[in-house]
Amino acid sequence: MLRISVMEDLKEVLTWVRSPEEMRLWAGPKPCYQSSAMEVWQVIEADSQPTFSLVDEAGVLQGFAQVISVSNEYPTHLARVIVNPQLRGQGIGRNLLEQIVKTLRKQESSLRLSLNVYAENALAVKLYHSMGFKEVKRNEDGSLITMTLRSGS
Repeated sequence: MLRISVMEDLKEVLTWVRSPEEMRLWAGPKPCYQSSAMEVWQVIEADSQPTFSLVDEAGVLQGFAQVISVSNEYPTHLARVIVNPQLRGQGIGRNLLEQIVKTLRKQESSLRLSLNVYAENALAVKLYHSMGFKEVKRNEDGSLITMTLRSGS
């Protein structure tokens, strides 16, 4: 079930992130590794940006993601997508993204989505390609990929 995230969700997500490198891969350059949940909540602007948690029937947190606005061409940007490490490889990431897209399409039938992913995060890149995202650019050193998806009509 997809629901709006609460601080307790972020506290759990932060236990999934075990190094500064994992923090960068998940959240980008802004949040510092080992920051408190409140500090990260503020840095990622979780009170003002749609922030979602995927939970199972028992309420166990499976995944977390945000939807932020970054440009006029692609006003819906997926960010900070993460799946519980113990549940990876079970389709949770796909389920999380599909449910977010379904939720967003209720508000806007024609979606223009974007996301950034580090090239070294090969499993995420593979997932996004399999869901129809197309690579549109890379940063100068090729380490950060911007991908887009047009959904609906």
